Amino acid sequence: MEFKNITPSELKKWIDEGRSFQLVDLRETHEFNFSHIDRAINIPGFKVLRKQLEEFKTDIPIVLYCKLGMKCMELYPIIYEINSEVYCLEGGIFQWKNEIEPCLDIYE
Repeated sequence: MEFKNITPSELKKWIDEGRSFQLVDLRETHEFNFSHIDRAINIPGFKVLRKQLEEFKTDIPIVLYCKLGMKCMELYPIIYEINSEVYCLEGGIFQWKNEIEPCLDIYE
């Protein structure tokens, strides 16, 4: 298994190009409801740990993000089992905010 990252600028390019992928926010629901990256769906990390993986796509790349990237690294191997084309957003939503969307409010 090779751990793959995607930078915020690479992700922004994918979005701008209309590339087909699933963007998954692994944070808790209240954090997601406060703010999230456009196009993201929320699948909290506890669902992954319980192997509730039916919401994950298997036919397109998956991009995971959390607050800083730690939860992504922890859950990556579980999600990789169902889709080998999975990426973690470097630095999580904090790095996205700093590089791409500075007006985004983040639940801290």
